[in-house]
Amino acid sequence: ILRKYVELSTSKPITYFSECVSADIKSDKNISVVSLDNEYALSQTDFALSLLKSQSANKNIRISPFSIMQAITMTANGAAGSTKDEMENVLGMDIEKLNNYLYSHRSEISNDNVFKSANSIWLKNTELIEVEKNFLQNNVNYYNADIFRTTFDKTTIDDLNNWCAYKTD
Repeated sequence: ILRKYVELSTSKPITYFSECVSADIKSDKNISVVSLDNEYALSQTDFALSLLKSQSANKNIRISPFSIMQAITMTANGAAGSTKDEMENVLGMDIEKLNNYLYSHRSEISNDNVFKSANSIWLKNTELIEVEKNFLQNNVNYYNADIFRTTFDKTTIDDLNNWCAYKTD
């Protein structure tokens, strides 16, 4: 399925060969911005330090704990039972609370003209995977995520690169 999006500042369309399954999903919540308090700051710090400690001292790498936390939390919105419990343990708090904190953090930095935060989920195009509406809705509500179903071939690489360039300038 071919979808076209037009960047507002230009008339040149950006063409994706991946199906955007979130195109018609609008945020259905009026989410309140919460204070980024010590609980959030400590969970972010603990998570970041755990990530950095797990990296080899011999490698020169760059990671974004904030981005990794968003990605895991977005994924955790689809988890249940012991998987969800373990993800919450790694992240340092329950997913519902963390959704609100990360939404508030993203809202706080959204006015920054230098740092851009963009989120998306790319699903393999298969009939075997049925994605629950609640998972899609939570990721649109809290992360303004675009969700694509794709073939994971050369066109997907182009789609990912185009999407990143469009969303982050």
